[in-house]
Amino acid sequence: MSLLEKIDTTLRNNPYIIVVDSLRSIDVDGHHRGGREVFEYAVAPRIGMYNRDSLQDLMLKLIPGERPFFVQDFKENGDIFDCGYLMFGESAGNERISIAFPSSESVKMKTNVHLYDGSTNIEESNGTTTITGNHEIGRTIELHLYPNEDIARDVLKEGVYGYRISKKRFIPYLPSPEPQKKKFLEKILG
Repeated sequence: MSLLEKIDTTLRNNPYIIVVDSLRSIDVDGHHRGGREVFEYAVAPRIGMYNRDSLQDLMLKLIPGERPFFVQDFKENGDIFDCGYLMFGESAGNERISIAFPSSESVKMKTNVHLYDGSTNIEESNGTTTITGNHEIGRTIELHLYPNEDIARDVLKEGVYGYRISKKRFIPYLPSPEPQKKKFLEKILG
């Protein structure tokens, strides 16, 4: 079972969270060795949580037995609440690539082709040079945790898997406090 399959199964079988959305994209901009496949999950607790420490603790327990290569902690700064996220990585496989061109271009091409696993093969025949090798495809899996499902959906409507939100968004979702306490919260949060 791949790490992606394990994460997907773990998230979908967790009775305490809901997978609000998932997105797959391909990054081919050259910043990553060989390119990469990116999976992003937006998840939220089934019962809203608005405490930074509680959300941090839940996030770190989402995928037991797996260690992320990057952790963005939950943070608070005034009215701003930065949601946390985890990043995991694995290989998604290799792709065999062959490039053929006239041998007159071979000196230029041989210095510009980078195939990463050391299996590059260069053959010249009948005025044609062929370079063949394996191209690694990496996979990144990001888990974005939001305080509740509605906030996650609101943020996703903006077209991004964002993590910086205003605490003002919490007010409609907080348990109904006494009217005096609600006015106090609205005053503090603007």
